Amino acid sequence: MALAELTLGTEPGFADMTLAVTTATSGSGLRYLATAQHQGQEVAISVVLHGPWIAGRLDSEVQLTVYRGRVELIRTDPRSDVLVTVMDGLYGTALGAHRMQSRVAFPAVSLAGDPAHPEQGMVKLKLFHGDEGSADYFELYLNLDARQQRLQLREKDPAYRAAVVRTLMAQQP
Repeated sequence: MALAELTLGTEPGFADMTLAVTTATSGSGLRYLATAQHQGQEVAISVVLHGPWIAGRLDSEVQLTVYRGRVELIRTDPRSDVLVTVMDGLYGTALGAHRMQSRVAFPAVSLAGDPAHPEQGMVKLKLFHGDEGSADYFELYLNLDARQQRLQLREKDPAYRAAVVRTLMAQQP
């Protein structure tokens, strides 16, 4: 079976990516394998939604329930290396990314849906990395539609591109 093409872009000026969710498992979190192809090369990444997801509010003025938890992006095999290389190219960062780190953990906040129950509908998460104001700080959106078997990695701000690639790529010896 042919893999779906890595879908790019949802808004002008952004390099957002959509992959197909091919498997889901549970264990120490809900784990999803997302795959696609880009220009004939297979790409893949695993995403783990770790609980517990703690419900709360952003503030007393906003009537929105959010869930706070942790998300890991995990290297599956050489296809994840290709994904990071593709990101480096699409983002125009030219950092020479050729291999993905084994795993990268992020604090996450849900903007929609319940990450403990993604089978109930679309889950939209904002991932955070680093200390705000530092060169390695970034925010990244991860949207999971388990029903439609789609995973999106969406940019919050193109200014974060280099930090995203630096964080995901394995350091060269």
